[in-house]
Amino acid sequence: MFILSINRFDDFSAKALCDFINDKLYPEIFSVLESIDMHIFELMMEKNSQLNDIVNCNFQIVSKEIKMLFSKYEVLMFPRLISMDNSTISLTPIIDNHKRVYKIFKKIRHLLDDYEIQATWSLKQKKCINELYVLEQSVLYVLYLKENFLLAEIKNTSRNEIAR
Repeated sequence: MFILSINRFDDFSAKALCDFINDKLYPEIFSVLESIDMHIFELMMEKNSQLNDIVNCNFQIVSKEIKMLFSKYEVLMFPRLISMDNSTISLTPIIDNHKRVYKIFKKIRHLLDDYEIQATWSLKQKKCINELYVLEQSVLYVLYLKENFLLAEIKNTSRNEIAR
């Protein structure tokens, strides 16, 4: 289960925050992704419904977006931040990925009535919904850290380069 911790991320160096996200948060999110995928597969085998199909489709899309976004950070952004590379970089594609992830989670949340558990649901459905909620909160937490600390660092570095 994903546990939010209270840290003063202002005190983290870029490398320490990249390591924290990469070593602590990413593995937990990938584990939840696998678990949800398994739950959805089981639910679809057990009871084929239009809602299950739509949720599965949106989950598969958000899963791919998350993996693509995380790999972009791992391959492009983390090394740049750690090396303190001062070259300018366009953050638009990454911000667009963030927006797509937010939008898909909003659709899933709407489809599942804000993750409100129904008494008539099976235990598998309840677990799946709970893990979808945990996934959303975990990913939003990571995106918050990236937008407010890592991307802010890149924007500040780029501004300093332009000012010189």
